[in-house]
Amino acid sequence: MTATLKISDVLRLSFKALRERRLRSALTILSVVVGVASVIALMAQTVGIQTSVISVLERIGPTTIMVVGSSELELTQADIAKIAEIPNVADVYPIISLKAQVYLGGEQKAVTVVGIQPEKLGSFLGDYNIVEGELYPDTMAPIALVGHDLAYSQENGVQEIYVGQPLYGEVMGSSVVFRVSGILDKYGATVFVSPDETIFISIDAAMSIARTSSYTMLIVKVDDPRNVEMVAEWLNVMYGKSARIITVRQITEVVSTILNQFGVLLVAIASISLGVAGLGIMNIMFVSVIERTREIGVLKAIGFKDRDVLLIFLFQAVIIGLIGGLLGIVAGVGFSEIFPLILSRIFSERPATPGGTRHPSLPSYTPIVTVDAITMAIAVAVVVGLIAGIYPAWRASKMDPIKALRYE
Repeated sequence: MTATLKISDVLRLSFKALRERRLRSALTILSVVVGVASVIALMAQTVGIQTSVISVLERIGPTTIMVVGSSELELTQADIAKIAEIPNVADVYPIISLKAQVYLGGEQKAVTVVGIQPEKLGSFLGDYNIVEGELYPDTMAPIALVGHDLAYSQENGVQEIYVGQPLYGEVMGSSVVFRVSGILDKYGATVFVSPDETIFISIDAAMSIARTSSYTMLIVKVDDPRNVEMVAEWLNVMYGKSARIITVRQITEVVSTILNQFGVLLVAIASISLGVAGLGIMNIMFVSVIERTREIGVLKAIGFKDRDVLLIFLFQAVIIGLIGGLLGIVAGVGFSEIFPLILSRIFSERPATPGGTRHPSLPSYTPIVTVDAITMAIAVAVVVGLIAGIYPAWRASKMDPIKALRYE
C-alpha cells in the first residue's frame, strides 16, 4: 500500500512541526525578520536620499552650469561678458559667498552670506517662499533675507529674528549690521549652500563688505538642455584648469553613483544577518530531523516516498523564510519611517562648539520603500530558507526506515 501525499498534507505536516516547537520556531523566524527588516529599511533610506538630492538638483534646472573661480583665477565682470558671447548661453550672473559670524541670543553663530542679484534668486534656488517680509532690494546697503533655521530656534521653534530688526555680525574681520527685510520658508539643502542657514544680500552689498571686485562663482544658464555639454566644452577650452566647470548633470550622475554604491554596501552588510538567519534555519532543521526520526520511520513504513519526506522538511524551512520575510517587510517599513527621526534627534542634540558654531543639520528626506525592494526581500527570505533546508531535508529523506523506527 502506497500513501498519496498532497500539497495540503505537506503543508499540514510542516506547520504541525512548527507549532509543536513554537518558541524555537519563533526565534528562528525572528532572525529572518531582523535580516529582512534591515535590508528593507536601509534600501528605503538610500532611495529616499537619492530622490531628495535629485529633486534638489532639478530645482536648479538641467540647463545650469557653474563656473567656480580659484586662487589662479578671479572671476570679474569681464568674464561675464566673455561667457555671454558663447553660443546658446541664455544668461550669466555672479555670486559671492562669504563666511560670517552673527550674534544671536547671546551666542556667536557661523553662517554663510550669499551675495546675489535679487531678481536672480529664483533662478538660483528654484521655487522659494518668503514667510515674512519681502525680498531685499538691489542696493549696496546690507539688507538681508534670512534663512528659516536662523530665524527660528531649532531647539524650541521660538522666533529669534524679526523683520526690520538689526542683525549684528562679523564678515572677514569687519563688523556688519544687517537689516532683515524678510525670512525664507523652510527650504532644505542645495548643491551650493543651505538656504535655511544662509543670509542673502545683494551682490553689490556683498562686494562692498568683502572689498572686492571679483566673484566666487558664475552661474551660466543655457538655452536648451541639449546644448549644455557644448557650452561646457567652450568653457573648458576658455579656462582650462584655472576654473572648475560643473554641470548639474555631472553632479546628478556622481551623486547617483555614490549613493548607489553606498546602498549596495549597506544592503550587503544587512544581508549578513540574513546569512546568520539561514544558519539558524539549518540548525533548527537538523534538530527537527533528529527529533522526528521515529516519525520519519513511520511515514516511510506506511509508504511515503523519499520525495514526500524531502518535501515535508523542505516546506518547513520555506515556511519559516516566508513568514519571516512577510513580518520583516512590515518591520522594515516601520523602521524605515522611524530611522530619519532617530538621525534627526541625534544631530539636533549635538552640542555647539565653544565658539557657538552649530553643526550642519541633517538634510530632510522621506524614505521610499519600492516594490522592487519588497519583492527582493521576500524572494531572498524564501531562497535563504530553501537553501538552508535542502541538506537537512535530504538527510531526512535518505533515512533507513528500519533504523529510524528503532531510534530512541
